[in-house]
Amino acid sequence: MDLLPPRGPEQAEELARAGALVLDLLPSPAETPSDSEVAGTIRTAALLGGERALSVIRRFRGETRPAAVQELDDAWGRFDARTYSDAVLADATLGAGVLTVRTPEQLACLEDLDQYERLRLFGIRTIPAEVASRRGLRDLYVLDSPDLTDIEPLAALRGLTHLSLNDCRGMSDLGPLSDLALKSLFTIGTPRVTLGILDRLPGLTALGLGGTGGLPSVGEFPGLPALTGLWLYEGTEDMSLDGLERWPDLDILSVTGSRQSHELRTVRRPPDLTRLQMIHHHDLDPAELLRFPRLATLWLADCRLTAGTGAWRELTGLTSLTFSACHTVDLTPLAGLPELTVHVYRGTEVLGADPFPPERLLLKA
Repeated sequence: MDLLPPRGPEQAEELARAGALVLDLLPSPAETPSDSEVAGTIRTAALLGGERALSVIRRFRGETRPAAVQELDDAWGRFDARTYSDAVLADATLGAGVLTVRTPEQLACLEDLDQYERLRLFGIRTIPAEVASRRGLRDLYVLDSPDLTDIEPLAALRGLTHLSLNDCRGMSDLGPLSDLALKSLFTIGTPRVTLGILDRLPGLTALGLGGTGGLPSVGEFPGLPALTGLWLYEGTEDMSLDGLERWPDLDILSVTGSRQSHELRTVRRPPDLTRLQMIHHHDLDPAELLRFPRLATLWLADCRLTAGTGAWRELTGLTSLTFSACHTVDLTPLAGLPELTVHVYRGTEVLGADPFPPERLLLKA
């Protein structure tokens, strides 16, 4: 197998096992036209580490391709925080990507990285001063922070438009958000949070919930006059879709469990969805989805199809189809959709793959 340039993480790991001698052979950004090649090249250098590897990665600091941005962000943890910050991140923007901060050493570098408007924080107990002082912060993701209980410092971030709290089990009061112009709010694994704050966020267009809220149906959500995207994750399986008709402009929806999936097929006025995600639905009739003729993106996780995929040939605008842990699926009937790209994750056996060129059938680890 030709490993130069490496295409994706598996080839990067295989190439890195050859040792530091491969660093001189790694291509430049101009020599990595595909996403898999640019990602594999940065990953190989990051796995090897050291000054020479850092020099290789530095060549890619101007990259804005999503695959490259993800690898540039991931590589920070493999080098001294300050050295990598000065050599790579100080002159980068990561495009539309998110800068991830996992350690106190990385947090201390933020004062010199004020160009980043999107941050992801892990394992914090309080909102750090280095974050609360970033008036240009637009998106904030807080993960794995069960001891976080107070988000009052966020009230000063008037430019914040997206907030995601994931596994912040100690959080209960979202009141400090009431004066912000939030467009998107996700609370996942935050069982103590209540949803009264929604009535004070009239500009919210996207809402994601997981193990939060305690309301019997979506129709009882307060406020949300502008909602266009709703994600119901694990922990909301008992929440009914009654009242979904409140949002005629809803075009993105994620549902979890058979109850919500079954209710979706009986909604009196189905939303005009372009994106749909279904999780834990073990008797999905593909024909049910023809109620949403404008579907462009469909993501199925831990779902079982009761019939073949032939019905989806009528979804002529379908461009992205993802299967994760979906047992067995036959793609043969979909080969005639020229714009369709299929993403397959672990736990899914694919039949009928031969008609799909490699760039339209992406097998993910």
